[in-house]
Amino acid sequence: MLSAEQVIALVVALIVVGFVIPIGMNIYYQGYSTISNVNLGQTGNTTRTSLDTAVWGGFKMATVLPTIIAGSAIIAALLIGFVLWRAR
Repeated sequence: MLSAEQVIALVVALIVVGFVIPIGMNIYYQGYSTISNVNLGQTGNTTRTSLDTAVWGGFKMATVLPTIIAGSAIIAALLIGFVLWRAR
């Protein structure tokens, strides 16, 4: 069963994720704007573009992270409740 400390930790984690993701996006964007001016050759440029596409895809998926965490918490609470109910 989740204790009060664990619930508070989950709430704090959600809040921290909300702040860290935009900061990480800004740092990545600033770094990529510098690196994008460097010519790495055809293979290097293709790799850099692929990495950029993958990283931005990950950042876009991060917008649904709070929903996934909340859904997981609800499912976990239901499962814990069911297990405790069956144990009686």
